[in-house]
Amino acid sequence: MRTFLILFIGGTLAASAQNPTAAQQAQQFYQQGIAQEQAGDVAGARTAYTQALRLNPQLADARFRLGQLKMDRGQLAAKAREKKFGSLIIPQMNIEGATVYESLEALRVSMEKVSNGEVAPNFVLKDPDRKLEKTSVTFQLKSVPAKAILDYILSQGHARATFDEHAVVIEPVSGPGLTSPGDSVNGSR
Repeated sequence: MRTFLILFIGGTLAASAQNPTAAQQAQQFYQQGIAQEQAGDVAGARTAYTQALRLNPQLADARFRLGQLKMDRGQLAAKAREKKFGSLIIPQMNIEGATVYESLEALRVSMEKVSNGEVAPNFVLKDPDRKLEKTSVTFQLKSVPAKAILDYILSQGHARATFDEHAVVIEPVSGPGLTSPGDSVNGSR
């Protein structure tokens, strides 16, 4: 009888180690949600937090993170967009005397081609004075991330980019020979 009891307890402990409790599974889904959120995968994080709450409705951390996702959705999507730019390697990019507009279009086409259509950047240009049409860009780069190419275009074009939920917004900044609205010709206000 004693041997049977020890085998029964040992077998029960081994089975519980192999089959995590609902609370343990909920904690695993919660951790998965955090990882997905940090990677910029809002949908994946939402699914993981929801699963955690389904298994353990009392898991306050998962409920809080789910609420934060709703509030920070745009910021997280922008972060994911920027991360895609950093992870996509463009084999070669040669630009000579092209405008910022033309350079951005070449980058967009290259990104679509390299990603087989999975990454299609949406560049929105906020350039009411059409300064970026007059600024030329020249560079030759090989095997660099799309984000580095964008940085080259922005640097030479005296522009800046803001990653938002649905687009990459490009606008001119002050620089040699350029002025922003409200600046006088010599750069003083």
